[in-house]
Amino acid sequence: TSGNAANSYDGLIDQAVDFYDNKKDKPGALAALQKAVALAPTSPRAYQLIGYMSLYGNQNFADAENNWRKAIELGG
Repeated sequence: TSGNAANSYDGLIDQAVDFYDNKKDKPGALAALQKAVALAPTSPRAYQLIGYMSLYGNQNFADAENNWRKAIELGG
């Protein structure tokens, strides 16, 4: 979903995916996702992606599980 305002929830999600996949910037991706969570704490997508990064990027199983549970609780 390109064309989203950079500071909107969807824009931050897009920015995080670009940072992670294209720029290989894990800290930048995480920062964008944390901003998205702060902007819309009841939206599941950022939690889902933080979980993905936690598992596959950092091998942090507990953090991945916690974020995925939060995403599921929110309907993701």
